[in-house]
Amino acid sequence: MAVAVLALSGISLSAPLAAAETPAQPAKTAAKSCTTKPQLQAQPATSGAPITLAASLARPGSRISATARGYQANEKVQVVLYDIGGEPTTVTDDRRGRVRADLVVPEPALAGWHRVQFTGWCAGRIAVGAVLVGRVGGGPWPGTGYPAWVPWTALAIGVAVIASLGMLGFHLWRHREQGEP
Repeated sequence: MAVAVLALSGISLSAPLAAAETPAQPAKTAAKSCTTKPQLQAQPATSGAPITLAASLARPGSRISATARGYQANEKVQVVLYDIGGEPTTVTDDRRGRVRADLVVPEPALAGWHRVQFTGWCAGRIAVGAVLVGRVGGGPWPGTGYPAWVPWTALAIGVAVIASLGMLGFHLWRHREQGEP
């Protein structure tokens, strides 16, 4: 078990393990560990095997396809799209250890990077990745979600401020030239 934890954390051992210290490989049909759904964590894992995403950019309401490898044959795998509010999904991998999940990005999802995590039911193998969620608005600035009137209003306010400063400068200059206090 210690070797599995070290392997998942990326720490390597400097000396090879003796034969007596080598842990037994988990059985592929271990009923005890493969029937319990992994506990959902509040935060995604910070490391794990990489996930392949069909597209790394998604809009709210769209589907994303994610694939992970290295699971046991026919193992159930929990898939979670973190920070978006979606429910965990359970999928079963194929006999080659590949898992593919089609996830829906909920409509109220905020723009930004969101983590995708696969967790195996049997050995607890974790695979992680990230998807960028972006909103595309109908305004003149694609991807911001601002209505069309926002930039025009900002431009009008900017012009008014510059005109006011210009008039104030002219007024101060005129008083100075005429010698008025």
